Amino acid sequence: MLGLQRCRLLAETDLSEVDDPDKIGTELLWGSISPAEYASNLALVDVLVAPFNIPSDLHQFLDEARQCYAIGHSAAVQSLSRTILEAAVNDIAVRTGRMPREAIERDMFTEYPPKKRIRLVSGEQFEPIYQHYRDLCKVVHGLSTRSVEGPLGALTKTIGYVQYLFDTNKTLMRDAQNT
Repeated sequence: MLGLQRCRLLAETDLSEVDDPDKIGTELLWGSISPAEYASNLALVDVLVAPFNIPSDLHQFLDEARQCYAIGHSAAVQSLSRTILEAAVNDIAVRTGRMPREAIERDMFTEYPPKKRIRLVSGEQFEPIYQHYRDLCKVVHGLSTRSVEGPLGALTKTIGYVQYLFDTNKTLMRDAQNT
């Protein structure tokens, strides 16, 4: 509620009459968390590095999720965890030839719903990966403010599953790339 009040106050403020907009920006940014807390939180997630080669889009999402965790935006971390998982599944399904690229480009969710996409690439880990995906969907769709594992657990688990997916499918992706 405090954040909503700050937004209203800022929206009602004529910024041309503000003497020190940098001071106001700093107070708004650091009003809910200190720079020391931010640094401490960032240190917790900076060790979460994908220990394998992933596409640049996934790196971007992972970096953003780390920043969100550090600043305390838990729902954003969990939403980005789902995005990371979906992006990995889509990338692998296309690169292995199990799903056409147009399924992503044209939002073909009837022919390739998330459950089918995950099944195409997950092998024997389908059930836990799909359950993790569904748990994250509850946050994304506003049914919950927190996944079962919480933001740090969700991100850690997502990175583990993404590593598993890339490891499981690396031979097929390499073969598809060489043809």
